[in-house]
Amino acid sequence: MRHHQKTKAVATILTAKLEDPSGYGRIIRNSDHSVERIVEHRDASDLELKIQEINSGIYVFQKARLFEGLRHINTENTQHEYYLTDVFGYFWKKHWSVSALVADKPDEIHGINTVDQLEQARLILEARRGAGAQS
Repeated sequence: MRHHQKTKAVATILTAKLEDPSGYGRIIRNSDHSVERIVEHRDASDLELKIQEINSGIYVFQKARLFEGLRHINTENTQHEYYLTDVFGYFWKKHWSVSALVADKPDEIHGINTVDQLEQARLILEARRGAGAQS
């Protein structure tokens, strides 16, 4: 929240840097470190796939700007669903700043989209429980 308030951005994205960012949307930054765009893994170029900073899906918004942006999203996509991330496109069209903050502990925002990621999350939890028992 402090980062969001300090940057005066209309939205802030919590990101993480992962050794293997496969499957995650990548954060593309401007020279001033604000977010230029988010590119989904399947849509990323070879160069973009080398980016290790990923979109966690955790956001902070200026409420009025969020509700304004929500009025401009639609279901014109292959899933015929509303994508919250589409509001960022509206923000960028309006030249509104979107900031990002890299999480100190990437495991705190670990995504689970596959059986392998579920197993990885289980191992992380198991390691934490073991570390807590030893304290």
